[in-house]
Amino acid sequence: MKCIPYLFVFISLLFCLTAAQERYCKFNIGTNLAGPVDYGSEWPLVDIMKYCREWITHNSAWVEEGENPWDTGYINEIPADSNGYPLQLPCTIAGAETTQAVRGIWANTSALKAGNYTVLYDGEGVLDFWGDVSVISESPGRIVVNVNPQQGGNIMTLSILQSTFGNHIRNIRFLMPGTEESYQENKWCQEWLDKLEPFKTLRFMDWFITNNSPLKKWEDRVQLDDYTYTINGMPYELAIEISNIRMSDAWICVPHLADSEYIRKMAELFRDNLNPNLKIYVEYSNEIWNWMFDQTHYCYENGPAELEWPERIVPFIQNCMDIWTDVFEGQLDRIVRVVGVQHAWQDVSNRIVFNMRSGSFDAFS
Repeated sequence: MKCIPYLFVFISLLFCLTAAQERYCKFNIGTNLAGPVDYGSEWPLVDIMKYCREWITHNSAWVEEGENPWDTGYINEIPADSNGYPLQLPCTIAGAETTQAVRGIWANTSALKAGNYTVLYDGEGVLDFWGDVSVISESPGRIVVNVNPQQGGNIMTLSILQSTFGNHIRNIRFLMPGTEESYQENKWCQEWLDKLEPFKTLRFMDWFITNNSPLKKWEDRVQLDDYTYTINGMPYELAIEISNIRMSDAWICVPHLADSEYIRKMAELFRDNLNPNLKIYVEYSNEIWNWMFDQTHYCYENGPAELEWPERIVPFIQNCMDIWTDVFEGQLDRIVRVVGVQHAWQDVSNRIVFNMRSGSFDAFS
């Protein structure tokens, strides 16, 4: 009888190893992924440019008698291309003390690997670095810098001081040590992949910066070539790619402001590109009962006036689920339509779930 527990463990292990032939042996649980921020410590991509803070402006020349603020606040007045790169720098702006340049920031260098990073870029101009970073070598389109978090500042910046109109600096890549030759074939940080290994499902709520998202139209969505992903989240294409690589089910959240065309195209993108053997958990926004988020106020202020709260939330969830149901007609086994509630707030949860149309959702969370 004493052998039975060991036999059980052996049989379980054997089952897991056998199943791994078709799929990695993972816990039957998922994990949230951190959103893209410059001050974080989760680096899915070897190109850390995608995690720099949104550009801020600064005086391109030192003002001896005036002020030289960290952020002069003119970024919205600098013309940029569709991926966010300024078309010409320095830029003359009415009312500014002097011409303006831009800088991006990483505010947690202690979470980065120390070593030599390669910065690649297209176009003509001048880049400048400050903080826990120093230039090792420089040639047109390629700069090698040493990132040394031990310098103590826990911050580094990259500035575009000059950018030539007609051939402006663009497509900046800030590559982790040892990845210059491989980043195009393998964009993923291996340490990050290793930490995800036990999990069966990945939830992309923070990845997409779902809370308070401003995205409305399909053309507003994040593009792969955007200079950073810290403004509106990671591209959907990367969520699909990492799910396919890992054979992980994907939990995705639809922006609360997304119009019906956006919701449909988003559903079509995942339908056509995610491995059909993987499940898609689809949720409308996140915590739409939580008054700290814009999405809750939006549903309350724009829902049918004849309905009370939280019933006003229901039409928005229902519309989202109906569109996904239509897009996945004949393939409903691929999706799990999730209604987000709060388990500790039973009244609100009941009034949301019980007002959904029967058969239009599969689960609540």
